[in-house]
Amino acid sequence: MVHWICISRQFASGGREIGQKVAQALGIPCYDRELITQSAEEHQLSADVVRDNEEFASRHLMFSYPLGSMKAFPSSYKEPMSLPDQVFYAQADTIRRLADKGPCIFLGRCAGDVLEGRHGMRRIFLYADFEDRCTRVMEQTGCTLQEAQALVKRMDKRRAAYYNCYANHKWGEADSFDLAINRSTCSIEGAVQTILAYRNALD
Repeated sequence: MVHWICISRQFASGGREIGQKVAQALGIPCYDRELITQSAEEHQLSADVVRDNEEFASRHLMFSYPLGSMKAFPSSYKEPMSLPDQVFYAQADTIRRLADKGPCIFLGRCAGDVLEGRHGMRRIFLYADFEDRCTRVMEQTGCTLQEAQALVKRMDKRRAAYYNCYANHKWGEADSFDLAINRSTCSIEGAVQTILAYRNALD
């Protein structure tokens, strides 16, 4: 039985919409931006601080703490933590607490690695052709092709750096995930049905 689905995604591959639709079909929560408010409240961090520093790799790698060596928020650690580190571990604690409440879907934030070792957790990676993602950005924002290309490249680089900094796996590599879906070969609904079929096959 799959209890937790952790979705990592390339920018503009439709991950948020897909995650929400899967959650709706299963009748379970989907957590994405909600983690900003919840982690801020639980760890007495400003929501603005969390928003400005989430999904950024630590700017001071000497102060980063890979998940493999420290699973919980290292509040007693003697060295100062960078803001991205503080935000990451605050969100990791929030992810664990939400997972303890029952089945749900998490988008991004290395949730698959935060919950690693839990029976019933599966990692999914969504990707798509660069051109298709740029087109999606232009349709959603009205920006130019050049602006869309720059944004997609910047966000992909940011997400990869964040994941590779904190996770025990590598961003985008096949053996880091249980299922990978190419969004250029299917619709949003097609991706949703693929995830649901995969989950049902494991029951």
